[in-house]
Parts: sequence; structure tokens; C-alpha cells
Amino acid sequence: MQRRGSHDDRYKLNRFFFKENAWYVEIRDGIKGPFPRREDASQFLARYVHDKRVQATNDDDNNPLSQEIV
Repeated sequence: MQRRGSHDDRYKLNRFFFKENAWYVEIRDGIKGPFPRREDASQFLARYVHDKRVQATNDDDNNPLSQEIV
């Protein structure tokens, strides 16, 4: 079990930060931004997560090991 606040937490509660009058979001691929509003950073993160889920689903669909044997 992971301790609360450890570096390896599955979900980060605070991915957003404000620096030099701009918002940024931290994701696995690094820090993305700048965004003029926190809402813009949040929308970027939502699109990013959606795209990663779609990509993972497509990867599973194209994986011959994950397909049913007929």
C-alpha cells in the first residue's frame, strides 16, 4: 500500500500550478503550458486523458493476443 503523499501516488491531487502569470499542468510527459486560465489547463488535461484512453483502447483492439479465438 502506498503512503499518502508519496511520489508514486496513482492520482495526483494538484497537477496545476501558477507561475509568472500563467497556468501549467504536470502530466507524465512533462509540464504543459503556459495556459492563460486554469480552466484552459484543465480542459487540456481532460482532452489529454481522453486521448490516452482512446489510444489504449485502440491498442487493445489491434493486439492479436487480446482478441478472442474463434
